Amino acid sequence: MLCIASGGPSSPPPPPCPAPPTRARRGQHRAIGRHGPGHRLRPPSNTAAASQLRQSCAPCCRLTILIDTRPDPEGLGWANSHGRGAVLFAWHPTGNFLATCGQNRIVNIVNRQGEPHAEIPLDGTGKCAQLEWSADGELLAVLQAGSPNITLWDANHSSVSSLDTGTKDISYICWSRTGPQLAIGTAKGNLVIYNKKTMKKVQVQGKHVKKVTSGGWTSENKLALCSEDRQVTISNAEGDTLHQAPMKQEPTDVQVARDQESVSACTVK
Repeated sequence: MLCIASGGPSSPPPPPCPAPPTRARRGQHRAIGRHGPGHRLRPPSNTAAASQLRQSCAPCCRLTILIDTRPDPEGLGWANSHGRGAVLFAWHPTGNFLATCGQNRIVNIVNRQGEPHAEIPLDGTGKCAQLEWSADGELLAVLQAGSPNITLWDANHSSVSSLDTGTKDISYICWSRTGPQLAIGTAKGNLVIYNKKTMKKVQVQGKHVKKVTSGGWTSENKLALCSEDRQVTISNAEGDTLHQAPMKQEPTDVQVARDQESVSACTVK
């Protein structure tokens, strides 16, 4: 049985997990603890505080990230290669690698000790919009704004390939938790499902009528998507719609419960 629940902005966010005090060298990252979902860090408006950022994950993990956005006179190289502005990062499922990308459109892969492992320059001028690891940790998918291609980095062979989706309006990507599928949503509401084992793509037109904004997979390999059309859809791995639920307000986020049998959608008034 799959349960769909909705929540609003009045629900208080979970408190950040405690983290030991730590400092990072200028231009250097430091990651501590277990892996968590991808996060976006933005410099605070306070100029004095903008040189060093600290981000803690939800209580389900133990993670502290320190990012120094100042110039790099010490020549630390990759550690200051993001440039100023927001930085995206995502942990490998086992916590062995951390993928980061900033305004300069270079994806850096480092190990838990902060040592550089790989560097992936992105083509074009679009910013990095999302970093997503496959459930088995084999592939890192990189979504770049305005690009029809999704960059795939193979962790086993340290190789880079490109997945041509055939559309330039990709708005969201999400790997299955149990299968080889990558869900690719678009700003027009269409869906592409890529299977990394067979390397085949399934095009699903009109899954939604507006932009796909979020999604998630259940343990039964069912895909939940939400859209600006105020609809939440549940689909199988082939893209067939199994259930559709209207929302009173526009859903902005979909989360699958830890038991992976229930789906919640957050709405904004």
